[in-house]
Amino acid sequence: MVVVRDLRAQGTTLADRLAAARDGALVGREHERAVLDRMLAGAQDAPVVAYLHGPGGIGKSSLLRYAARRAELARRHVVQVNARYLGADPRRLEEAAALACVQPGSVLLIDTFEHCQQLEAWLRDTVLFRLAEGALVVLASRNAPDVEWSVDPGWAQVFAELALRPLDAGQSDLLLAARGVPAEQRGPYVAFAGGSPLALARLLGARGRRRSVAADRRRADDAGGAAGRRPARDGAPAGARSRRAGLRHPRVVAARGTRRRRHRGGVLVVAAVALCRGDSGRAASARRGAGHARGRSALA
Repeated sequence: MVVVRDLRAQGTTLADRLAAARDGALVGREHERAVLDRMLAGAQDAPVVAYLHGPGGIGKSSLLRYAARRAELARRHVVQVNARYLGADPRRLEEAAALACVQPGSVLLIDTFEHCQQLEAWLRDTVLFRLAEGALVVLASRNAPDVEWSVDPGWAQVFAELALRPLDAGQSDLLLAARGVPAEQRGPYVAFAGGSPLALARLLGARGRRRSVAADRRRADDAGGAAGRRPARDGAPAGARSRRAGLRHPRVVAARGTRRRRHRGGVLVVAAVALCRGDSGRAASARRGAGHARGRSALA
């Protein structure tokens, strides 16, 4: 399902426009969104803690942004924490969650929880009991949750594990359609990405760069052709002078750097697909290839 909203109806601030655009690009994940919607609506049997997990690039952060947007629309106080900057210090996590301990109905969103995964038991057994009345928690991690969440009969009633899977072919096709890719061009993108939203985004970015470079080259060629019809003044053919000037155009010079980075970008996409499919060996090999490409780019 593709949700498309009129930006004007969402407000005119930058945050409103970004949120509306992200909502429009969020494809699939109907089950996960339904669970989050029920939580935020205060449904009687809705979980209090939702735990999103899956490989990098699978869409966890997108769902956290979705939850943040829905919480704001429901007039709930949102506390967003990026665990990447917390480390293993429990005091820093407690400080980051402090606002959710005083504001009733708050929504605590913790992204990249894998960076402080060792604090999971402490979070469950200590921090969550200090949250204000009606507070909700959504965690996002590359790692699966501790089994204690489901073994404990109490937590099992208020905890939801949401394992994110790769997008199917139909959902990938819808995502490409939402980004304006013609139907006849989507097949190879869908096949290569293997259901990884990150891989699709990287491919779309590379596609946009190629189209921009091609347009710049056409403009340079057109300028060279027009100058070739004018008489030369410094002894060199006018067309040759213009072609040299065109090749010095900043966008064309930047395109050379883009070509040097293209290999690294390609192997990063391969790594994303491999991770999405659970092939850690291939992902590690692709990462090493990206590192070699970075070294060659620095020497170029």
